[in-house]
This record gives sequence, structure tokens and C-alpha cells, in this order.
Amino acid sequence: MELNNIKHEKAKEFLERPPSWLTKWGIYIFIFVFVSFLSFASLFTVVEKTRFDGLVKFGPAEFLITLPREGWYKMVVKERDSVKAKEIIAYPKVGFSYVEFLELKQLMKKLSDRKIIKLQQFTDLGELQQSYDDFLLLSYNLFDSSDSLIKWSLAKNRFLSKLEEFEHDNIIYAPCDGLVTLNNIHESFYGNKFQNVGEIIPSDFRPMIKLTIPIEDISKIALNQKVIIKLKDNTVSKHNNFTGFVSFISWKPNDGKYGVEVSVDKGISSNSFKKIQFYPKMNCSIEIIKNNETLLTKLINKTKML
Repeated sequence: MELNNIKHEKAKEFLERPPSWLTKWGIYIFIFVFVSFLSFASLFTVVEKTRFDGLVKFGPAEFLITLPREGWYKMVVKERDSVKAKEIIAYPKVGFSYVEFLELKQLMKKLSDRKIIKLQQFTDLGELQQSYDDFLLLSYNLFDSSDSLIKWSLAKNRFLSKLEEFEHDNIIYAPCDGLVTLNNIHESFYGNKFQNVGEIIPSDFRPMIKLTIPIEDISKIALNQKVIIKLKDNTVSKHNNFTGFVSFISWKPNDGKYGVEVSVDKGISSNSFKKIQFYPKMNCSIEIIKNNETLLTKLINKTKML
């Protein structure tokens, strides 16, 4: 009886005041279980992080992009202030990122009405129009068959090739010396060296862009012609096309080139809605585009990023 009382007292003491070694190991076990739980939960977090969720605004549309499972992209396109216009697209990941995929979908949305490439100013775009139609058709029927992606890729390459030919025939690349810079550009851009092709002549009224045009290209421009100036800094070129007017063409060539001046508004807005100002601080480059077709220019810029 006395032995039982001793055992009972020891058990009671053990429960009320556990030995230090048990307390220490209990803490270790609790920490181990807690950390294991967090680690196990983090596995699901990592899986969840493979999803890319983001709302991207492009013109009047909003793009909600998710990555439902590895290797596939899912996009929900919803027109602003509308619950009716909604499109869900799943697209296999084939060697390009979701950003490039977004660029493709933005391009296809802009081209969907077929008014960008079929221009009234051109009587016949011939093979360019046909290659575009093929590209557009296959882009909306990617999952009709197992080889549809291959056909789409071939059609895209044909379209870009024809577009490059068209661009070559309608864009004047004017090699000459000059300096140009933009405001609101990050400081690290200053001092970067690019090929000089235009010289900005500062003015309190209308800055002048001074160019030299080869003899074989001079017939492509005329006095008072509205032209599109494209800043060819790879960082900002796709955001900074703006218009000007040809205000001067030299009477005769010098070393096989004519002198040309293009007048632009001071502080004019570019197609990225940023104000452009000119200072002789930064080397850059400029292209004169013959035809006043902003949409066509955007098309060329977009397809180059595919």
C-alpha cells in the first residue's frame, strides 16, 4: 500500500513538475513539428507562385493573365466597363515568356479588324496581305490539329518576312551625324552611345531635325510632307514615334546625299504620351518613315517583338 502511494506521489510530481530533459525535448519536438508544417505548406505556396496573375491595361481592354498549370498560359480578356466581351484563351508555352505571349495577343487584338494592314493608300499589298490573312486565321485556330502550331509558326515567319520587305521599301534610313535626347528618361541612359543619324537644331519655336538622304531615296519625300520620326534607341524606340514636316530639301546633293530638315513641335507628345524635348546630350538614331501611317508603324514595331 505504501509502495503504491509512493508511485502515485512520483507520478503526480512528474506531471506537475516534469524533468528538465523532457521539457527541453518537448520544445525541440514542437519546433520540429512546427517547422515541418511550414515547410510542407510552403510546397503549396511554391506551386501557387507558378501562377502568374496580373491585370494589364492595353488601350480600351484589360487583360487578366493567369498560369493555370506549368507550360500553359490562360488569358481572360475583358473590355473595360463591360461584362459581355470576355475571351478565355489557353496557349502552350513554346519557348517564349508570358510577356511575349501578351505582345502576341495585343497584336492580334489590334489586327482583328483587318484595317491596319489593308490600307486605302496602297492599291495592292499582294503577298503581304495574303501572308497576314494566313497568319491571322491560324492564330485563331491553333488547336484544330496537332500540327496547327507548326503551321502557325511558318505563317508567322512568312508574314514577318513580307512585312520586312514592305518596311524596307517604305522607310528611309538616313545616315548622318547628330545628337538627340528625351526628357523623363532614366539617368543611366545618358551617355549611352548609339549610331548618330539625326541632328537636333535647338529652337525656341520649332526644333529642326537635320538629315542627309541618299540620292536614291530623295524621291520618297517632298516639301511639307508629313513624316514619322522614329527614335531608334532600342530601349525606347517602340514608345517614341512622332510626326514632323519636311521643311527644307537642298537644291543639289553633296557627296551623294541631299540635306533635309524636318520641323517638329517643341515638347511634342510621342505615341507613348510622353512629352519629348530635345537636348544635345545623348547619341541616338532616327528613321524617317515615308508614309503617314501610324497604325502600320505600330504593326511593324509589334511584329518585330514576336
